[in-house]
Amino acid sequence: MRLVAYNIQYSKGQDGVYSIERIAEVVSACDIICLQEVECNVDRSGNIDQSERLAEMMPYHHWVYGPALDIDGSTVDSDGQVQRRRRSFGNMVMSRWPIVSTRTHLLPKTGSVTVPSMQRVAVEAVIDLGSTAIRVYSVHLDHVGSFTRVPQARALMETVRRGPQEGGAFSGVVKDDGWAALNGTPMPRAAIVMGDLNCAYDSPEYEIMIGPRSERHGRVVSPDGLLDAWVAAGFDEADGVSHQFGKRIDHCFVSTWLGPAVRSASIDTTQQASDHYPLFVELDEAAIPAEPSATDA
Repeated sequence: MRLVAYNIQYSKGQDGVYSIERIAEVVSACDIICLQEVECNVDRSGNIDQSERLAEMMPYHHWVYGPALDIDGSTVDSDGQVQRRRRSFGNMVMSRWPIVSTRTHLLPKTGSVTVPSMQRVAVEAVIDLGSTAIRVYSVHLDHVGSFTRVPQARALMETVRRGPQEGGAFSGVVKDDGWAALNGTPMPRAAIVMGDLNCAYDSPEYEIMIGPRSERHGRVVSPDGLLDAWVAAGFDEADGVSHQFGKRIDHCFVSTWLGPAVRSASIDTTQQASDHYPLFVELDEAAIPAEPSATDA
């Protein structure tokens, strides 16, 4: 199972050219795709719905798009008729397997006057693999500074931890024909968090997600916490570059008991389709348990 996390910078490449087709070429071979900075109906990227366009180019993937920013982008004709459209900016999940439940979680926002301040979200997709299911989150944390990301990281971890207790977007059992098809939607404990967290391994945000460091024992991870798939694949935390400015700020985190399923990780720094580089992670699907036991952590 091949996964990718990619901040596509609304399809603007390092050459200044906007091309959503280039983005599709980079990610289309992957089974699960987590994208950030997908925009719809914006002049700079051609006034297209990038989520719909990506879906058209990858017809064998299920998909969900969750806007963080959603504002009126309508125009008014000379006769006063409103040409309705929404201008949006957010995250996307694509999957070769069915996405059976999805929610868009708002992350805490810090208002500012001197720099742009934007709502951020985590798009949750419950993916039915057949023999089991997993939760996947496409995440984009704030760009301003650590002080804005720390509350977002805490809220994100709380969302991941309480997910199984809350259930999916629809839970419970009904007999009405209009809703009965949703009965039994899984809400698995196993979670994968992927995306642009705008923070490196030595940040407090990373510590909230992964756990604190001990001088003697290294990283201390709690049983209900997350592992850095990059590290599980054999790299040091300080290794890797996922942004053209030289840091690994794009991450893939997995539930602790999924650590043995991580086979490899790589960052393709040859790709120029965005200011970020795609992070690829390979998991052994057969090693993903249906539900971890109390001793699996």
